[in-house]
Amino acid sequence: LIVSFIVMPVPAAEILLQNVDRLTGRIVAFEADTLKIETDYAGTLNIDWEQVKKVKTDQAVVVLTRDDRLLQGIMTASPDDGFELETAEGERITAEETMIASINPEDWRIGRATQWTGQLNVAAKLERGSKDTDEIDIDIDTTMRRKDDRFQAFGALEYDTSRGQRTKNRWDLLGKYDYFVDDKLYYSGSLFAEQDEFKGINSRYRLGPAVGYQFFEEPKKNLKAEAGIYYTRSDIETIGVTGSMALGWLIDADYRLENSSVTAYHRQSMTLANPENMNFRSRTGLQVPVIDSILASAEIEANWDKELPTDTDSEELI
Repeated sequence: LIVSFIVMPVPAAEILLQNVDRLTGRIVAFEADTLKIETDYAGTLNIDWEQVKKVKTDQAVVVLTRDDRLLQGIMTASPDDGFELETAEGERITAEETMIASINPEDWRIGRATQWTGQLNVAAKLERGSKDTDEIDIDIDTTMRRKDDRFQAFGALEYDTSRGQRTKNRWDLLGKYDYFVDDKLYYSGSLFAEQDEFKGINSRYRLGPAVGYQFFEEPKKNLKAEAGIYYTRSDIETIGVTGSMALGWLIDADYRLENSSVTAYHRQSMTLANPENMNFRSRTGLQVPVIDSILASAEIEANWDKELPTDTDSEELI
């Protein structure tokens, strides 16, 4: 689910391609080296900027520069000659093409709105007969993005029964706040909590700051990495209550395959208090849209928990 509010003008433009083809349409956006235009004859087109020779609009567009200036005017631009903008006052502004961060940017990028994204995944398996088992898996992922900061929340629940008796009962929650110093670098604070009845984890918490770097944040690809110092507190049945400081890191990436609607994703996190107290989690999978906002996915989940006693199932591959 993506909710955003765009109130920018949708100007007509003429686009000359490197192969000398000529297109006309309304510029929807330019971002991540992709020009998105809407035409009356072919619908919405996404054009790689490298394929463009020249763009000229006959109405004003809004341009966000990489030094965070917001400009508005009639634009002429090309990868070779840079861009020129003529404002309503008749002023001509010129700059290198590489200075364009976005054309007709989404409102959240210029501080005028908030963007919400998220997804809810539900998997259920009901088996009757000799096994008589029920399995329910639910996870949720939601993000609120503004120009200078981001809130994220993740949650997962697994609840399985066999012949009316619980065989798995676990949940975890993660809340994060990121503040961006610039387009890439950000400071982060997070709180993680989990409980797992059948691994003997009565409760486990992780709280602390981190420094992150957003390598990509685009419709087709996203990649971020974080490293931080955390305080962890665990209440494990066979060990009792323990607390310690730990190093930790996180990698989160997704990529939409070329000429496809399939998205590959990978998320991993790790905390290390000492060689005998390490927790590693990763989720890797593929998502394919089925109908509207409904996705089908296949996922491999790998967990390695060295804090648990050796007689506990501390390694898990799902």
